[in-house]
Amino acid sequence: MMNATRGWAPIGVFVFLTGSVGGCKSNNAADLENDLEPLHSELVVAVSDEDYTTPLLTVTGIAAVNDSSIVVGDREYLYHIDGNTGKVDRSFGRSGDGPGEFKRITWLQSMPGDSLAVYDNVLHRITLFGGDLKVVRITTIARAGLGQEVRPQCILSDGSIVELAVDDWRGNRGGMNEGRFQPSLKLRVSNGDSTYNLTQLDDLGRWVVVRTEGYIRSLLNTVIPFSAFPIVRCSAASVLWSDAVRPSVTIATGATATEVPLPGLPAREISPADYSRLVDSVGTAFGPGIREGVENAAANVPLSVMPVMKDVLLSTDHTMWVVHYVRGSDGSKLLAQYTMKGILRRVVAVPIRFTPLAATSTRFWGTWQNEQGIPEVRAYGIPGQ
Repeated sequence: MMNATRGWAPIGVFVFLTGSVGGCKSNNAADLENDLEPLHSELVVAVSDEDYTTPLLTVTGIAAVNDSSIVVGDREYLYHIDGNTGKVDRSFGRSGDGPGEFKRITWLQSMPGDSLAVYDNVLHRITLFGGDLKVVRITTIARAGLGQEVRPQCILSDGSIVELAVDDWRGNRGGMNEGRFQPSLKLRVSNGDSTYNLTQLDDLGRWVVVRTEGYIRSLLNTVIPFSAFPIVRCSAASVLWSDAVRPSVTIATGATATEVPLPGLPAREISPADYSRLVDSVGTAFGPGIREGVENAAANVPLSVMPVMKDVLLSTDHTMWVVHYVRGSDGSKLLAQYTMKGILRRVVAVPIRFTPLAATSTRFWGTWQNEQGIPEVRAYGIPGQ
């Protein structure tokens, strides 16, 4: 499940600026608890293009309902994949605004009872499908007021919507939305590095306003190099979030919120060499105009700390996989498995062109980008089981 950004940049530039910096083993495997070396994952499934009703264009989410039930979202369409064979055995969803219809699927989330929640950010609603993939409930979300932006992130089993309320870049506050949905997360945008400032629960056991100060994602139309973005995930009755800069997550269940340290994540400062390599890469790929924009963004909003994570995947086996921001020494992507109490189990490396979006007890499911930028749904095995 991936979040949108404020401002827009060419997609290739976005990949470069939010990509990881690798090549230094001391920032990766050697920093892991007990010198835990990454295990390398092998491809086990590549879903055939012929299985889809229409060719995949933009995979906007993948949910592991259980180990053998995988759902892929692509714009207005949903595809059910047999997790054992990798075959598409059902397609559902179509363009429209009726029940089971979509304009733009933004994220998918597995729910208790093998059900599935699907958020459409054009229709501003969450559709809940039962285990038989039939529509059970549709929840329409009130639109934000003028100068405000509200981004639903996930949903709890009781129907509570967890959202990110973002202040407009012109300085208008999102206060009208505070408390409208419970629980509610609020992201305030300002200059400078990310800091951690989370408000706890009120006496009714509801999430009030959680402010994470110091995020800025774009300057004009260029993503700020090495900028972090908060990660928010839901399980049945708990919310997990991280500012992506501190090596920890906070898990809130009922009236209790607990910060869980995650040992072994490669945290380090950003060096001038990091900026230099990034600017050179962008200049080579996109030319001097884009290079100048990146240099301008870096000069106006210089960041000092590298994010430690890019994503958190909640697995069907009730563990979490944290996607490292920093790449492995061989350029691979690293994922670290933790228990919900923060005990590190293993680290797995996957190819750089593979983006993991969901995890089962035995496989990572995600997308592989070919040379033309067309996505392919793949699964990589989780070694060391």
